Amino acid sequence: MDKIKGTNLYGAYSGSVMKNINTSWYSTAFYLGLLKKIFKYIPKESVSGVLDLGSGKGLAMVVFKKNGIKNVGGVELRRDLYEICQENLKKYNITPRLHLNEDACKVKDFSYFNTIFLFNPFPSNVMKIVVENLVNYFQKENKTCYVIYINPLHNTELQKANFKEITSFKAPISNSDVKLFRFQ
Repeated sequence: MDKIKGTNLYGAYSGSVMKNINTSWYSTAFYLGLLKKIFKYIPKESVSGVLDLGSGKGLAMVVFKKNGIKNVGGVELRRDLYEICQENLKKYNITPRLHLNEDACKVKDFSYFNTIFLFNPFPSNVMKIVVENLVNYFQKENKTCYVIYINPLHNTELQKANFKEITSFKAPISNSDVKLFRFQ
């Protein structure tokens, strides 16, 4: 996947939330190793779709889609990253179910997704609102929601909202903390 000419999938992170994270390993190999571990705890057939909140240039969407997840989507606040992601998805011939240049706090409809991917994309005040939106939607729909959270600095917001931790482990290659949560 790294070989498609003209893609720009790496180096998407900046800002205070990500300042202490080495993203040089943020690659396809990282994701493939991560998927193998995730699918030990969340059966692949139970994943209706993955929504990446803080999707950057779209690498997670590409890897999830190319590994059999039917519905992928992303939400990215930064316009420059959103536009790069649009181009990357076109080059991989991926049509996301949802792709927004928007504040993650404004996302309230998760119809096509039961799994949320977070690479610690935002501060705790935003995380709190995102979690409230998830709870409101998945309670109303009486559906299960999974959260894949890498570098989980604000996982207490999930725990306070009755998301149950399924497991935690170190991500392959990066050795970053990963926590998997389930709601309902």
